[in-house]
Order: sequence, then C-alpha cells, then structure tokens
Amino acid sequence: MAKPNNTFLAEAKQFGIRRIFFSGPLIIAALLTVLFILKINEPKLDIHTFEKEISGQVEIIGIGIFSILFAAFAIVTSLSDKNFVKFLLHAKVFRKILFPFWFNSCLYLLSVIIAFISSWLPQSCSVYVVSGSVFFVLWALTDTFYVVMATVLFGAKRAEFVEYEPEILEIIAEQERKKKKN
Repeated sequence: MAKPNNTFLAEAKQFGIRRIFFSGPLIIAALLTVLFILKINEPKLDIHTFEKEISGQVEIIGIGIFSILFAAFAIVTSLSDKNFVKFLLHAKVFRKILFPFWFNSCLYLLSVIIAFISSWLPQSCSVYVVSGSVFFVLWALTDTFYVVMATVLFGAKRAEFVEYEPEILEIIAEQERKKKKN
C-alpha cells in the first residue's frame, strides 16, 4: 500500500487551492492592507515610529493567536482515536477539520517572521515589508472564522460518532471488506 502524501502543499491541493486563494478572508485582508498602505503613505505620518509600533503589534497578535490555535489543535487531536479518524476519513471531513488549523498557523507564523525581519531592514524597505506582515495577520484573523467552523464541525462529528459508534464502525468495516473483494 502506498504511503499517503501528507505534505502541506499536497493537503492544500486536496483542500482546494481555489478555496484558499479566492476566499472572502483573503479579499478582506487585501482590501484592509491597501488601506494600511494608503495610511502609511500620508505625508504627516511619522512612518518609522508607526512601522515599529505596527510591527510589534503584529508579532504579539501572531504569537498569541498561534499559541491559542496550537492549544485548540491539541484538544482536537486528543479527542481523536483511530476509529474516529477512520470515521472522519469515511465522511470526507477530515481535511475540512484539520487543514484550516494548519493553514492559519502558517499564516500567523509567516506574519510574525516577516514582522521580525522587518526590524533589520532599512526604513525605506521595512515599511512595505511590514505591510506584508499586516496582510498575513489580517488574512489569518479573518480566516479564523473557518477554524471556528471546523471546530464546530469536529464537535458535531464527534457527537455523532459517540452516539452511533458500533453502527458506524460496522458500516466502515463492511465497506472496507467490499473494497478488498474488488
């Protein structure tokens, strides 16, 4: 049996590239970032001070919410056992639940790394690099709604599994036997 490809890019492709790059959170983050760039280009604004403040705030927000996501992911995985994961795979919701955690964590970490790197760049560059950091943290913040929905889906599927576990496991076993015959 071939080992499944569980790399980030393979999972993103399975989750749906269009669902990621043509999503409401991405569009909202892009529009808010454009407003941010317009704000930092105001002539009366002390860009250097503003950039440093924003950079620090992005780091704090990104690290804080990343740790919350990590804890939530730990809770979700601790409530999963082998049979429940089989059920999620059978119901074709496993990726819908886990990929948003993985993706948002990457967005938060990316925003923190970019904000951290911006402090080492010359002022003329760092202002625009911070804009990239703001974009990623805004994308992650608006996409957090989907993480919450994935958690709700997890809870619903867990309740369904607990209530009907023997029947569900019997159905899955029967379908696996049919696959082996074919």
